[in-house]
Amino acid sequence: MQAILRKYIQGDATDAEKSQVLAWLDEHPDHVQEYMALRKLYAIEVWHMKELSELPMGDGNLQLNSWLYLKRFLYSFSKIAAIILLTLGIAYYFNHTKEEVVAYQTLSIPAGQRAELTLADGTHVWLNAKSTLRFPQKFDPKCRRVELEGEGYFEVVHDVNHPFIVSVNDFNVQVLGTEFNVRAYDKKTFEAALLTGSVLITSSRMKGNVMLNPNETATLKGGKLELGKISDPDYYRWREGLLCFDNETIGDLFEKFKRYYDIQIIVQRTELLSHRYTGKFRIQDGVEHALRVLQLKHRFSYTKNDDRNEIVIK
Repeated sequence: MQAILRKYIQGDATDAEKSQVLAWLDEHPDHVQEYMALRKLYAIEVWHMKELSELPMGDGNLQLNSWLYLKRFLYSFSKIAAIILLTLGIAYYFNHTKEEVVAYQTLSIPAGQRAELTLADGTHVWLNAKSTLRFPQKFDPKCRRVELEGEGYFEVVHDVNHPFIVSVNDFNVQVLGTEFNVRAYDKKTFEAALLTGSVLITSSRMKGNVMLNPNETATLKGGKLELGKISDPDYYRWREGLLCFDNETIGDLFEKFKRYYDIQIIVQRTELLSHRYTGKFRIQDGVEHALRVLQLKHRFSYTKNDDRNEIVIK
């Protein structure tokens, strides 16, 4: 390409070559900088040839003129060399940093919604309501890392040479190829649940690592990770648009309703919060449908204020 650029700068390029250069310049801002460096190089070369043509070379002053010639040549050459090094340096920088500078994308899911996407390596991800995933368009050659806020379910493509890492709060969940769920909506909560494969959990909060086996969970309690078993596999059907509950308190249900439907729930009958419920709801049916179903088993009434975006449980 540099040969064509030189012809273009010298004014000797054909129409086809001119079009090629213009298209190349439009491809990336870095190309413009490389082109400007070459233009400077050419300008100094032209100036140098002009200086040489104007040097007096009379016989009587041959030795002096030769010295002046050499001095000017070295001075001019130093400028040319500097531009050459600049050009080569820019080319080296472009060639070696183009792979290092990676563009990231951020996907944020609003309340009451969920999303499904496939990453560059083929890994399948589901994001729950009020969750955010930051991921690269192209993964690093050494590992595959994404950043999560909220809740996500991952089906990771197996690659023994490139571990997949989910960074959430101060925790890193590392896998090679597996299915797992991670939930951490704030700094005080963290839960990882493994369905298949294996995961390694590390954190600056704790000493050592935690390895999960299939059907195990790791939950942050009192500043420590506690291991347990998956009690209700149906819970992870949230990625299908289902809210599934297995003997959960009404208080826990209301907290999830707040997150899923982005609404405030004020409970005046506090004794209701300790009651438990097992069942499932479709997210798309809405919060009032869920409340009416709960009323079939638990006695309470409610009022909804759209202006305040709140529900009062009585």
